[in-house]
Amino acid sequence: MKRKIKAEIIAGSLNEHGQKITTWILTYPRFIHAEMMTHRVFSRNAASSRAIPALKMIADIEADPFIPVAWQKEHKGMQGTEYIEDTELIAMEELLWRDDAKQAVKSAKMRHARGVTKQLINRQLETFQWYTAIFTTTETENFFNLRCPQYEFGGDEYKSRKDLLSVYPEGNTYGGDPLDYEPAPQNLLEFLQINEGQGEIHISLLAEAMWDSMNEYNYKQLKAGEWHIPFGDNISKKRIVDDILGNKLDMSKTQIIDIMIKIATARCARVSYNNFEGKDDYEADLDLYNSLLTRPYTNKKGFTFTESDPKHMSPSEHCAKAGEDDSWSGNFRGFVQLRQTL
Repeated sequence: MKRKIKAEIIAGSLNEHGQKITTWILTYPRFIHAEMMTHRVFSRNAASSRAIPALKMIADIEADPFIPVAWQKEHKGMQGTEYIEDTELIAMEELLWRDDAKQAVKSAKMRHARGVTKQLINRQLETFQWYTAIFTTTETENFFNLRCPQYEFGGDEYKSRKDLLSVYPEGNTYGGDPLDYEPAPQNLLEFLQINEGQGEIHISLLAEAMWDSMNEYNYKQLKAGEWHIPFGDNISKKRIVDDILGNKLDMSKTQIIDIMIKIATARCARVSYNNFEGKDDYEADLDLYNSLLTRPYTNKKGFTFTESDPKHMSPSEHCAKAGEDDSWSGNFRGFVQLRQTL
């Protein structure tokens, strides 16, 4: 299946003071990742070119290379407003882009055959890479103001195509002087042509997807002390009791939640090598959590892990418990970040 820019909320929680915390799995072109990293209110873990096997990256690019959604004309300043509209010219640009991807893949295969490290081979493919990342934040207002599109239509401004079309259904026109009617945009190119935002178009489309997902998501109400746990809806408490705790009669709800948090944190770490969804092994998750974040320990199979030094802390920034007030914890407000408790 061909990928596209996408924002999927995997956990959204609301504290008793009305503050939200949101965790997304984001899909976007690799080349806008640097711009995403400038927003420091986000906690994030992302696919690593140093961790993904070269042949896997090569196969990924061959199967589904990223191709720009539109082709802007040369312009001054940060952001242009004019786009190539001729279908033959658009087809030519896409063909040339695909040829560039094929050439990059050819070079990557030759370097792999010569034994070059994946962390160099994968770098040359990043221009054509679809990227996966997990982002968590309590603060979105400034990001949306900076990065969302500004679709100007009917005298108003909209951050999303869905928002605009909810007011002006597709095919309708806006009111006013009968001589001043204008059809609502019909496709992405027409929307981009009325976009007055200053964000690069691909990061703007990602921000738009994040905006829409928040507006459509049913946030879970938490009491103070209850936990926001990414992937939590897919973690089985029964399996934890049966497989991890050994069906002990004295097990507590706190123990179960603690293990859920560790499993979720490990899965946030797995995004580095793009298999956070493909490995459903709770013991392996706990081993990963402990190897990244804790002191020496021995697992059930008798394998002893040494103390992680330095510790890999960023995956522990996604789970958070609802706070008793709106004070800050790390880069979160109103939620106590797991990292801050370790």
